[in-house]
Amino acid sequence: MKKAKSLLIGLVSILFPLTSCGGNTSSLNTGANTTVSNVLSGESSSATSDSTYENFRDNENTQGLEYVLLEDDTYAVGGDNAKELSEIIIPSQFQGKKVTKIINRGFYSFDHLKKIIIPNSVTTIGEEAFYGCISFISIVIPDSVTTIGNSAFSLCTSLTSIVIPNSVTTISDGAFYGCNSLASIVIPDSVTMIDNSAFCDCTSLTSVTIGNSVTTIRDYAFLRCTSLTSIVIPDSVTTISNSAFRSCTSLTSIVIPDSVTSIGNSAFRDCTSLTSFVIPDSVTTIGSHAFYYCAFLTSVTIGNSVTTISNYAFFECTSLTSIVISDSVTTIGDDVFFHCPSLASVFYKGTPEQGKNLFESSSFNESATVFYYSETQPTDTTYEYWHYVDGEPTPW
Repeated sequence: MKKAKSLLIGLVSILFPLTSCGGNTSSLNTGANTTVSNVLSGESSSATSDSTYENFRDNENTQGLEYVLLEDDTYAVGGDNAKELSEIIIPSQFQGKKVTKIINRGFYSFDHLKKIIIPNSVTTIGEEAFYGCISFISIVIPDSVTTIGNSAFSLCTSLTSIVIPNSVTTISDGAFYGCNSLASIVIPDSVTMIDNSAFCDCTSLTSVTIGNSVTTIRDYAFLRCTSLTSIVIPDSVTTISNSAFRSCTSLTSIVIPDSVTSIGNSAFRDCTSLTSFVIPDSVTTIGSHAFYYCAFLTSVTIGNSVTTISNYAFFECTSLTSIVISDSVTTIGDDVFFHCPSLASVFYKGTPEQGKNLFESSSFNESATVFYYSETQPTDTTYEYWHYVDGEPTPW
């Protein structure tokens, strides 16, 4: 098994959440309890009821494929004796019964496999089914498939294209982890969730189209997709989870729709090419380290529903010059703006009374000025004030 890529260790890594691609996965009906993390650490998956071939071998001309009779009187198929083949055609039937599943780890680390044809009878691609098939270039998944198991195509390092059909509802945990030749992906409207680490370390991925039914982008979903330059998140998405786009170092822009209510911990951490960001009014919480070390981020506007900006949210945003903070914010965590040496203007939409204790732990640069909002030019000279001019925050 290939070893997972080494993880970068941050300057203050002791403060931050786990950054590995992984997380607990749901088991299939076979009883498997595989996780991406144990796959990457070299541990083998739990044995499954349909992964034992010994009692199901057949002497027919089967290309070295092995078949398992399932409880629903259909067959699951795996490779076993076909590991040296470069092309495989899976039949739609075996001994008069449908072939409906590619077994868990069925073609695991088939180094020579370049092409496989999956028939329309197959509904399930099992966990780690094609894990580490390093010669795989492309694959068409038929419309019959509804389930793609955890880590099904992990570390298929030559895979350049794949078509996901409209029958699939979830991009599973680690499904395409480490597919570092995959350049683009279209996620159909049928998909409702992009699971943990689904595209983690897809370092050649430049374009992602997310379908209009996705509600959740889970932890590490696009972690270290270092060639991804832009992405449009549809209005269906409500949650951007922890480290979802962390270390997407080429990401220059992203549009967050009004449907999103939470931005997770480290969600955009180390997105060093991101230059500006608008947090919509729907968002209520900005997680800790959410924009940590977004070194080229120059401006941020925080929407009118955010109540909490968590610890270190904008830590080391060294190019950040201005930020607009809504008066809905009641909590600003520790060192939110620590080591933001370019931060000159904090435009707060509330009053001096509201902001009296709000900014105490924010660690603003000493030269930063907090401006308080006033629609008319104030006579008070105790504080600095601001208003909008042609949509831009402007000091009085």
